[in-house]
Amino acid sequence: MKVHLHGILQHKSALAISCLFNLSLVCQPVINAQFSESDFIHYTVREGLSDNNVSGIAQDDQGYIWIGTDAGLSRFDGHQFTNFYQSTPPLQLLSGSIERLENIGPQQLGINTRGGFQLLNTKSYEVRNFIIPDSTAFYTYLNATWQTVALDDGSYAITTAAGFYVFDASGNLTLRHDVYDIQDIGQRRILYGRDIFNIGKGQYLIYFNEKGMALYDHNIRKYTELDPRDTTWHIFAHPNVHPTDHWVLKQQLNPEEFIFIPNTSQTIVYYHHGLKRRVESPITPEIHYAFNWASKVAVLHDTTLIINCRTKGFYLFHLNRTTGHISYDVTKYLPEYEILYPFVDKDNRIWAGTTQGILQQKLKPPFIHAYRYPPARGETYTGGFTTLYKYKNRLYAGRFSRNK
Repeated sequence: MKVHLHGILQHKSALAISCLFNLSLVCQPVINAQFSESDFIHYTVREGLSDNNVSGIAQDDQGYIWIGTDAGLSRFDGHQFTNFYQSTPPLQLLSGSIERLENIGPQQLGINTRGGFQLLNTKSYEVRNFIIPDSTAFYTYLNATWQTVALDDGSYAITTAAGFYVFDASGNLTLRHDVYDIQDIGQRRILYGRDIFNIGKGQYLIYFNEKGMALYDHNIRKYTELDPRDTTWHIFAHPNVHPTDHWVLKQQLNPEEFIFIPNTSQTIVYYHHGLKRRVESPITPEIHYAFNWASKVAVLHDTTLIINCRTKGFYLFHLNRTTGHISYDVTKYLPEYEILYPFVDKDNRIWAGTTQGILQQKLKPPFIHAYRYPPARGETYTGGFTTLYKYKNRLYAGRFSRNK
């Protein structure tokens, strides 16, 4: 009797790889969800950070991490920090208090400060300043920027505490919508401009004050505060059944997708603007109460969302883009830290800007790799992978289907 040992080993090898392949699909989410304090490196002013109160994080094209704080701007190269402060060369900040950092374009870092908006070329260190001119004490309110977006023609739309403004690429003011003036200091709450949502075709929705919403149409250079009774953009508008209704969290993930959390109903809302798909998913009262206006969304591994809490820690949510349904983990991660800004870099490494410095996730090389084979659009296959065989540096996969 002849025994074909080579064939048996091939079969066992294929079977082992097949089992490992299937196991990887099951185990990967569990591996990714382990986030304890020991999984992070903690950096503070002792390690060279400009300040321990971290308000924003961004990554440039060269891989450097930029960190905005209450006292200045830090650039981290993986080993040490380079710090920049107000009116200190080579990068002279308009204000040491940074509200938000934004990737505006290739090698272009947007810096929103309490003294105006700056556009930094992260390679040449060339800086362009965008300042609303004023010679009175109201200058600080006019230039306390909240968010900036780049428009298609190279212009920039900016929300500030005092209004909404548009600059051309050279820094010239082309649209000015002032809501407050110097007479309002001490008399009214001066905090007008909030988030800007790009809804396509040159149109932008702007949130203002507590529950207001405006439309800016860059095609005709027109800014209009919307009537709350107008249902045209009701999907984006704050809930308005009761006077106290509002969005606790509202964030644009990409040109088509948005996430909302209302303050009354215990749900999280996913909205796809292109498909006009709106899906509400329930969340428990405990987790719903954990969020407020300071909560932000960071996207991890495409379908996993990180949302920081109003006090300490963060939760993981999982988005099914096929159905729009969102599930979540009941575990609160990093409960010892008040997280002001969650961020995910190009290596899918988590960063957490906190009131006690910045946390950098330690990357562990995966011991399991997952491979997916997506069918072509419109194609449907029955069955799954039935055999795999590794030859040299290639993996050959076979599957069984009754209809293909």
